[in-house]
Amino acid sequence: MPSESGAERLEGAAAQVGTAAASAVATAAPAGGGPDPEASSNSPRHLSRLAWPQVKRLDALLSEPIPIHGRGNFPTLSVQPRQIVQ
Repeated sequence: MPSESGAERLEGAAAQVGTAAASAVATAAPAGGGPDPEASSNSPRHLSRLAWPQVKRLDALLSEPIPIHGRGNFPTLSVQPRQIVQ
């Protein structure tokens, strides 16, 4: 059995990863554009919802100012995570 060089093994692994990624992309979105109820019931990936206490906590965290300390002559800035997410 001929031994493979390290480069050949890496190229083979990259080709396998590329093929798997292309396959995942091809099967991820249904042709109609909307959610496919059949695929979502069989798929291990699913969307989860937040309970109301979790929504309130997330809102509080996103509204809370976070100081970003400047170096040297630069001042400390106060930024709300909500500003970054928007």
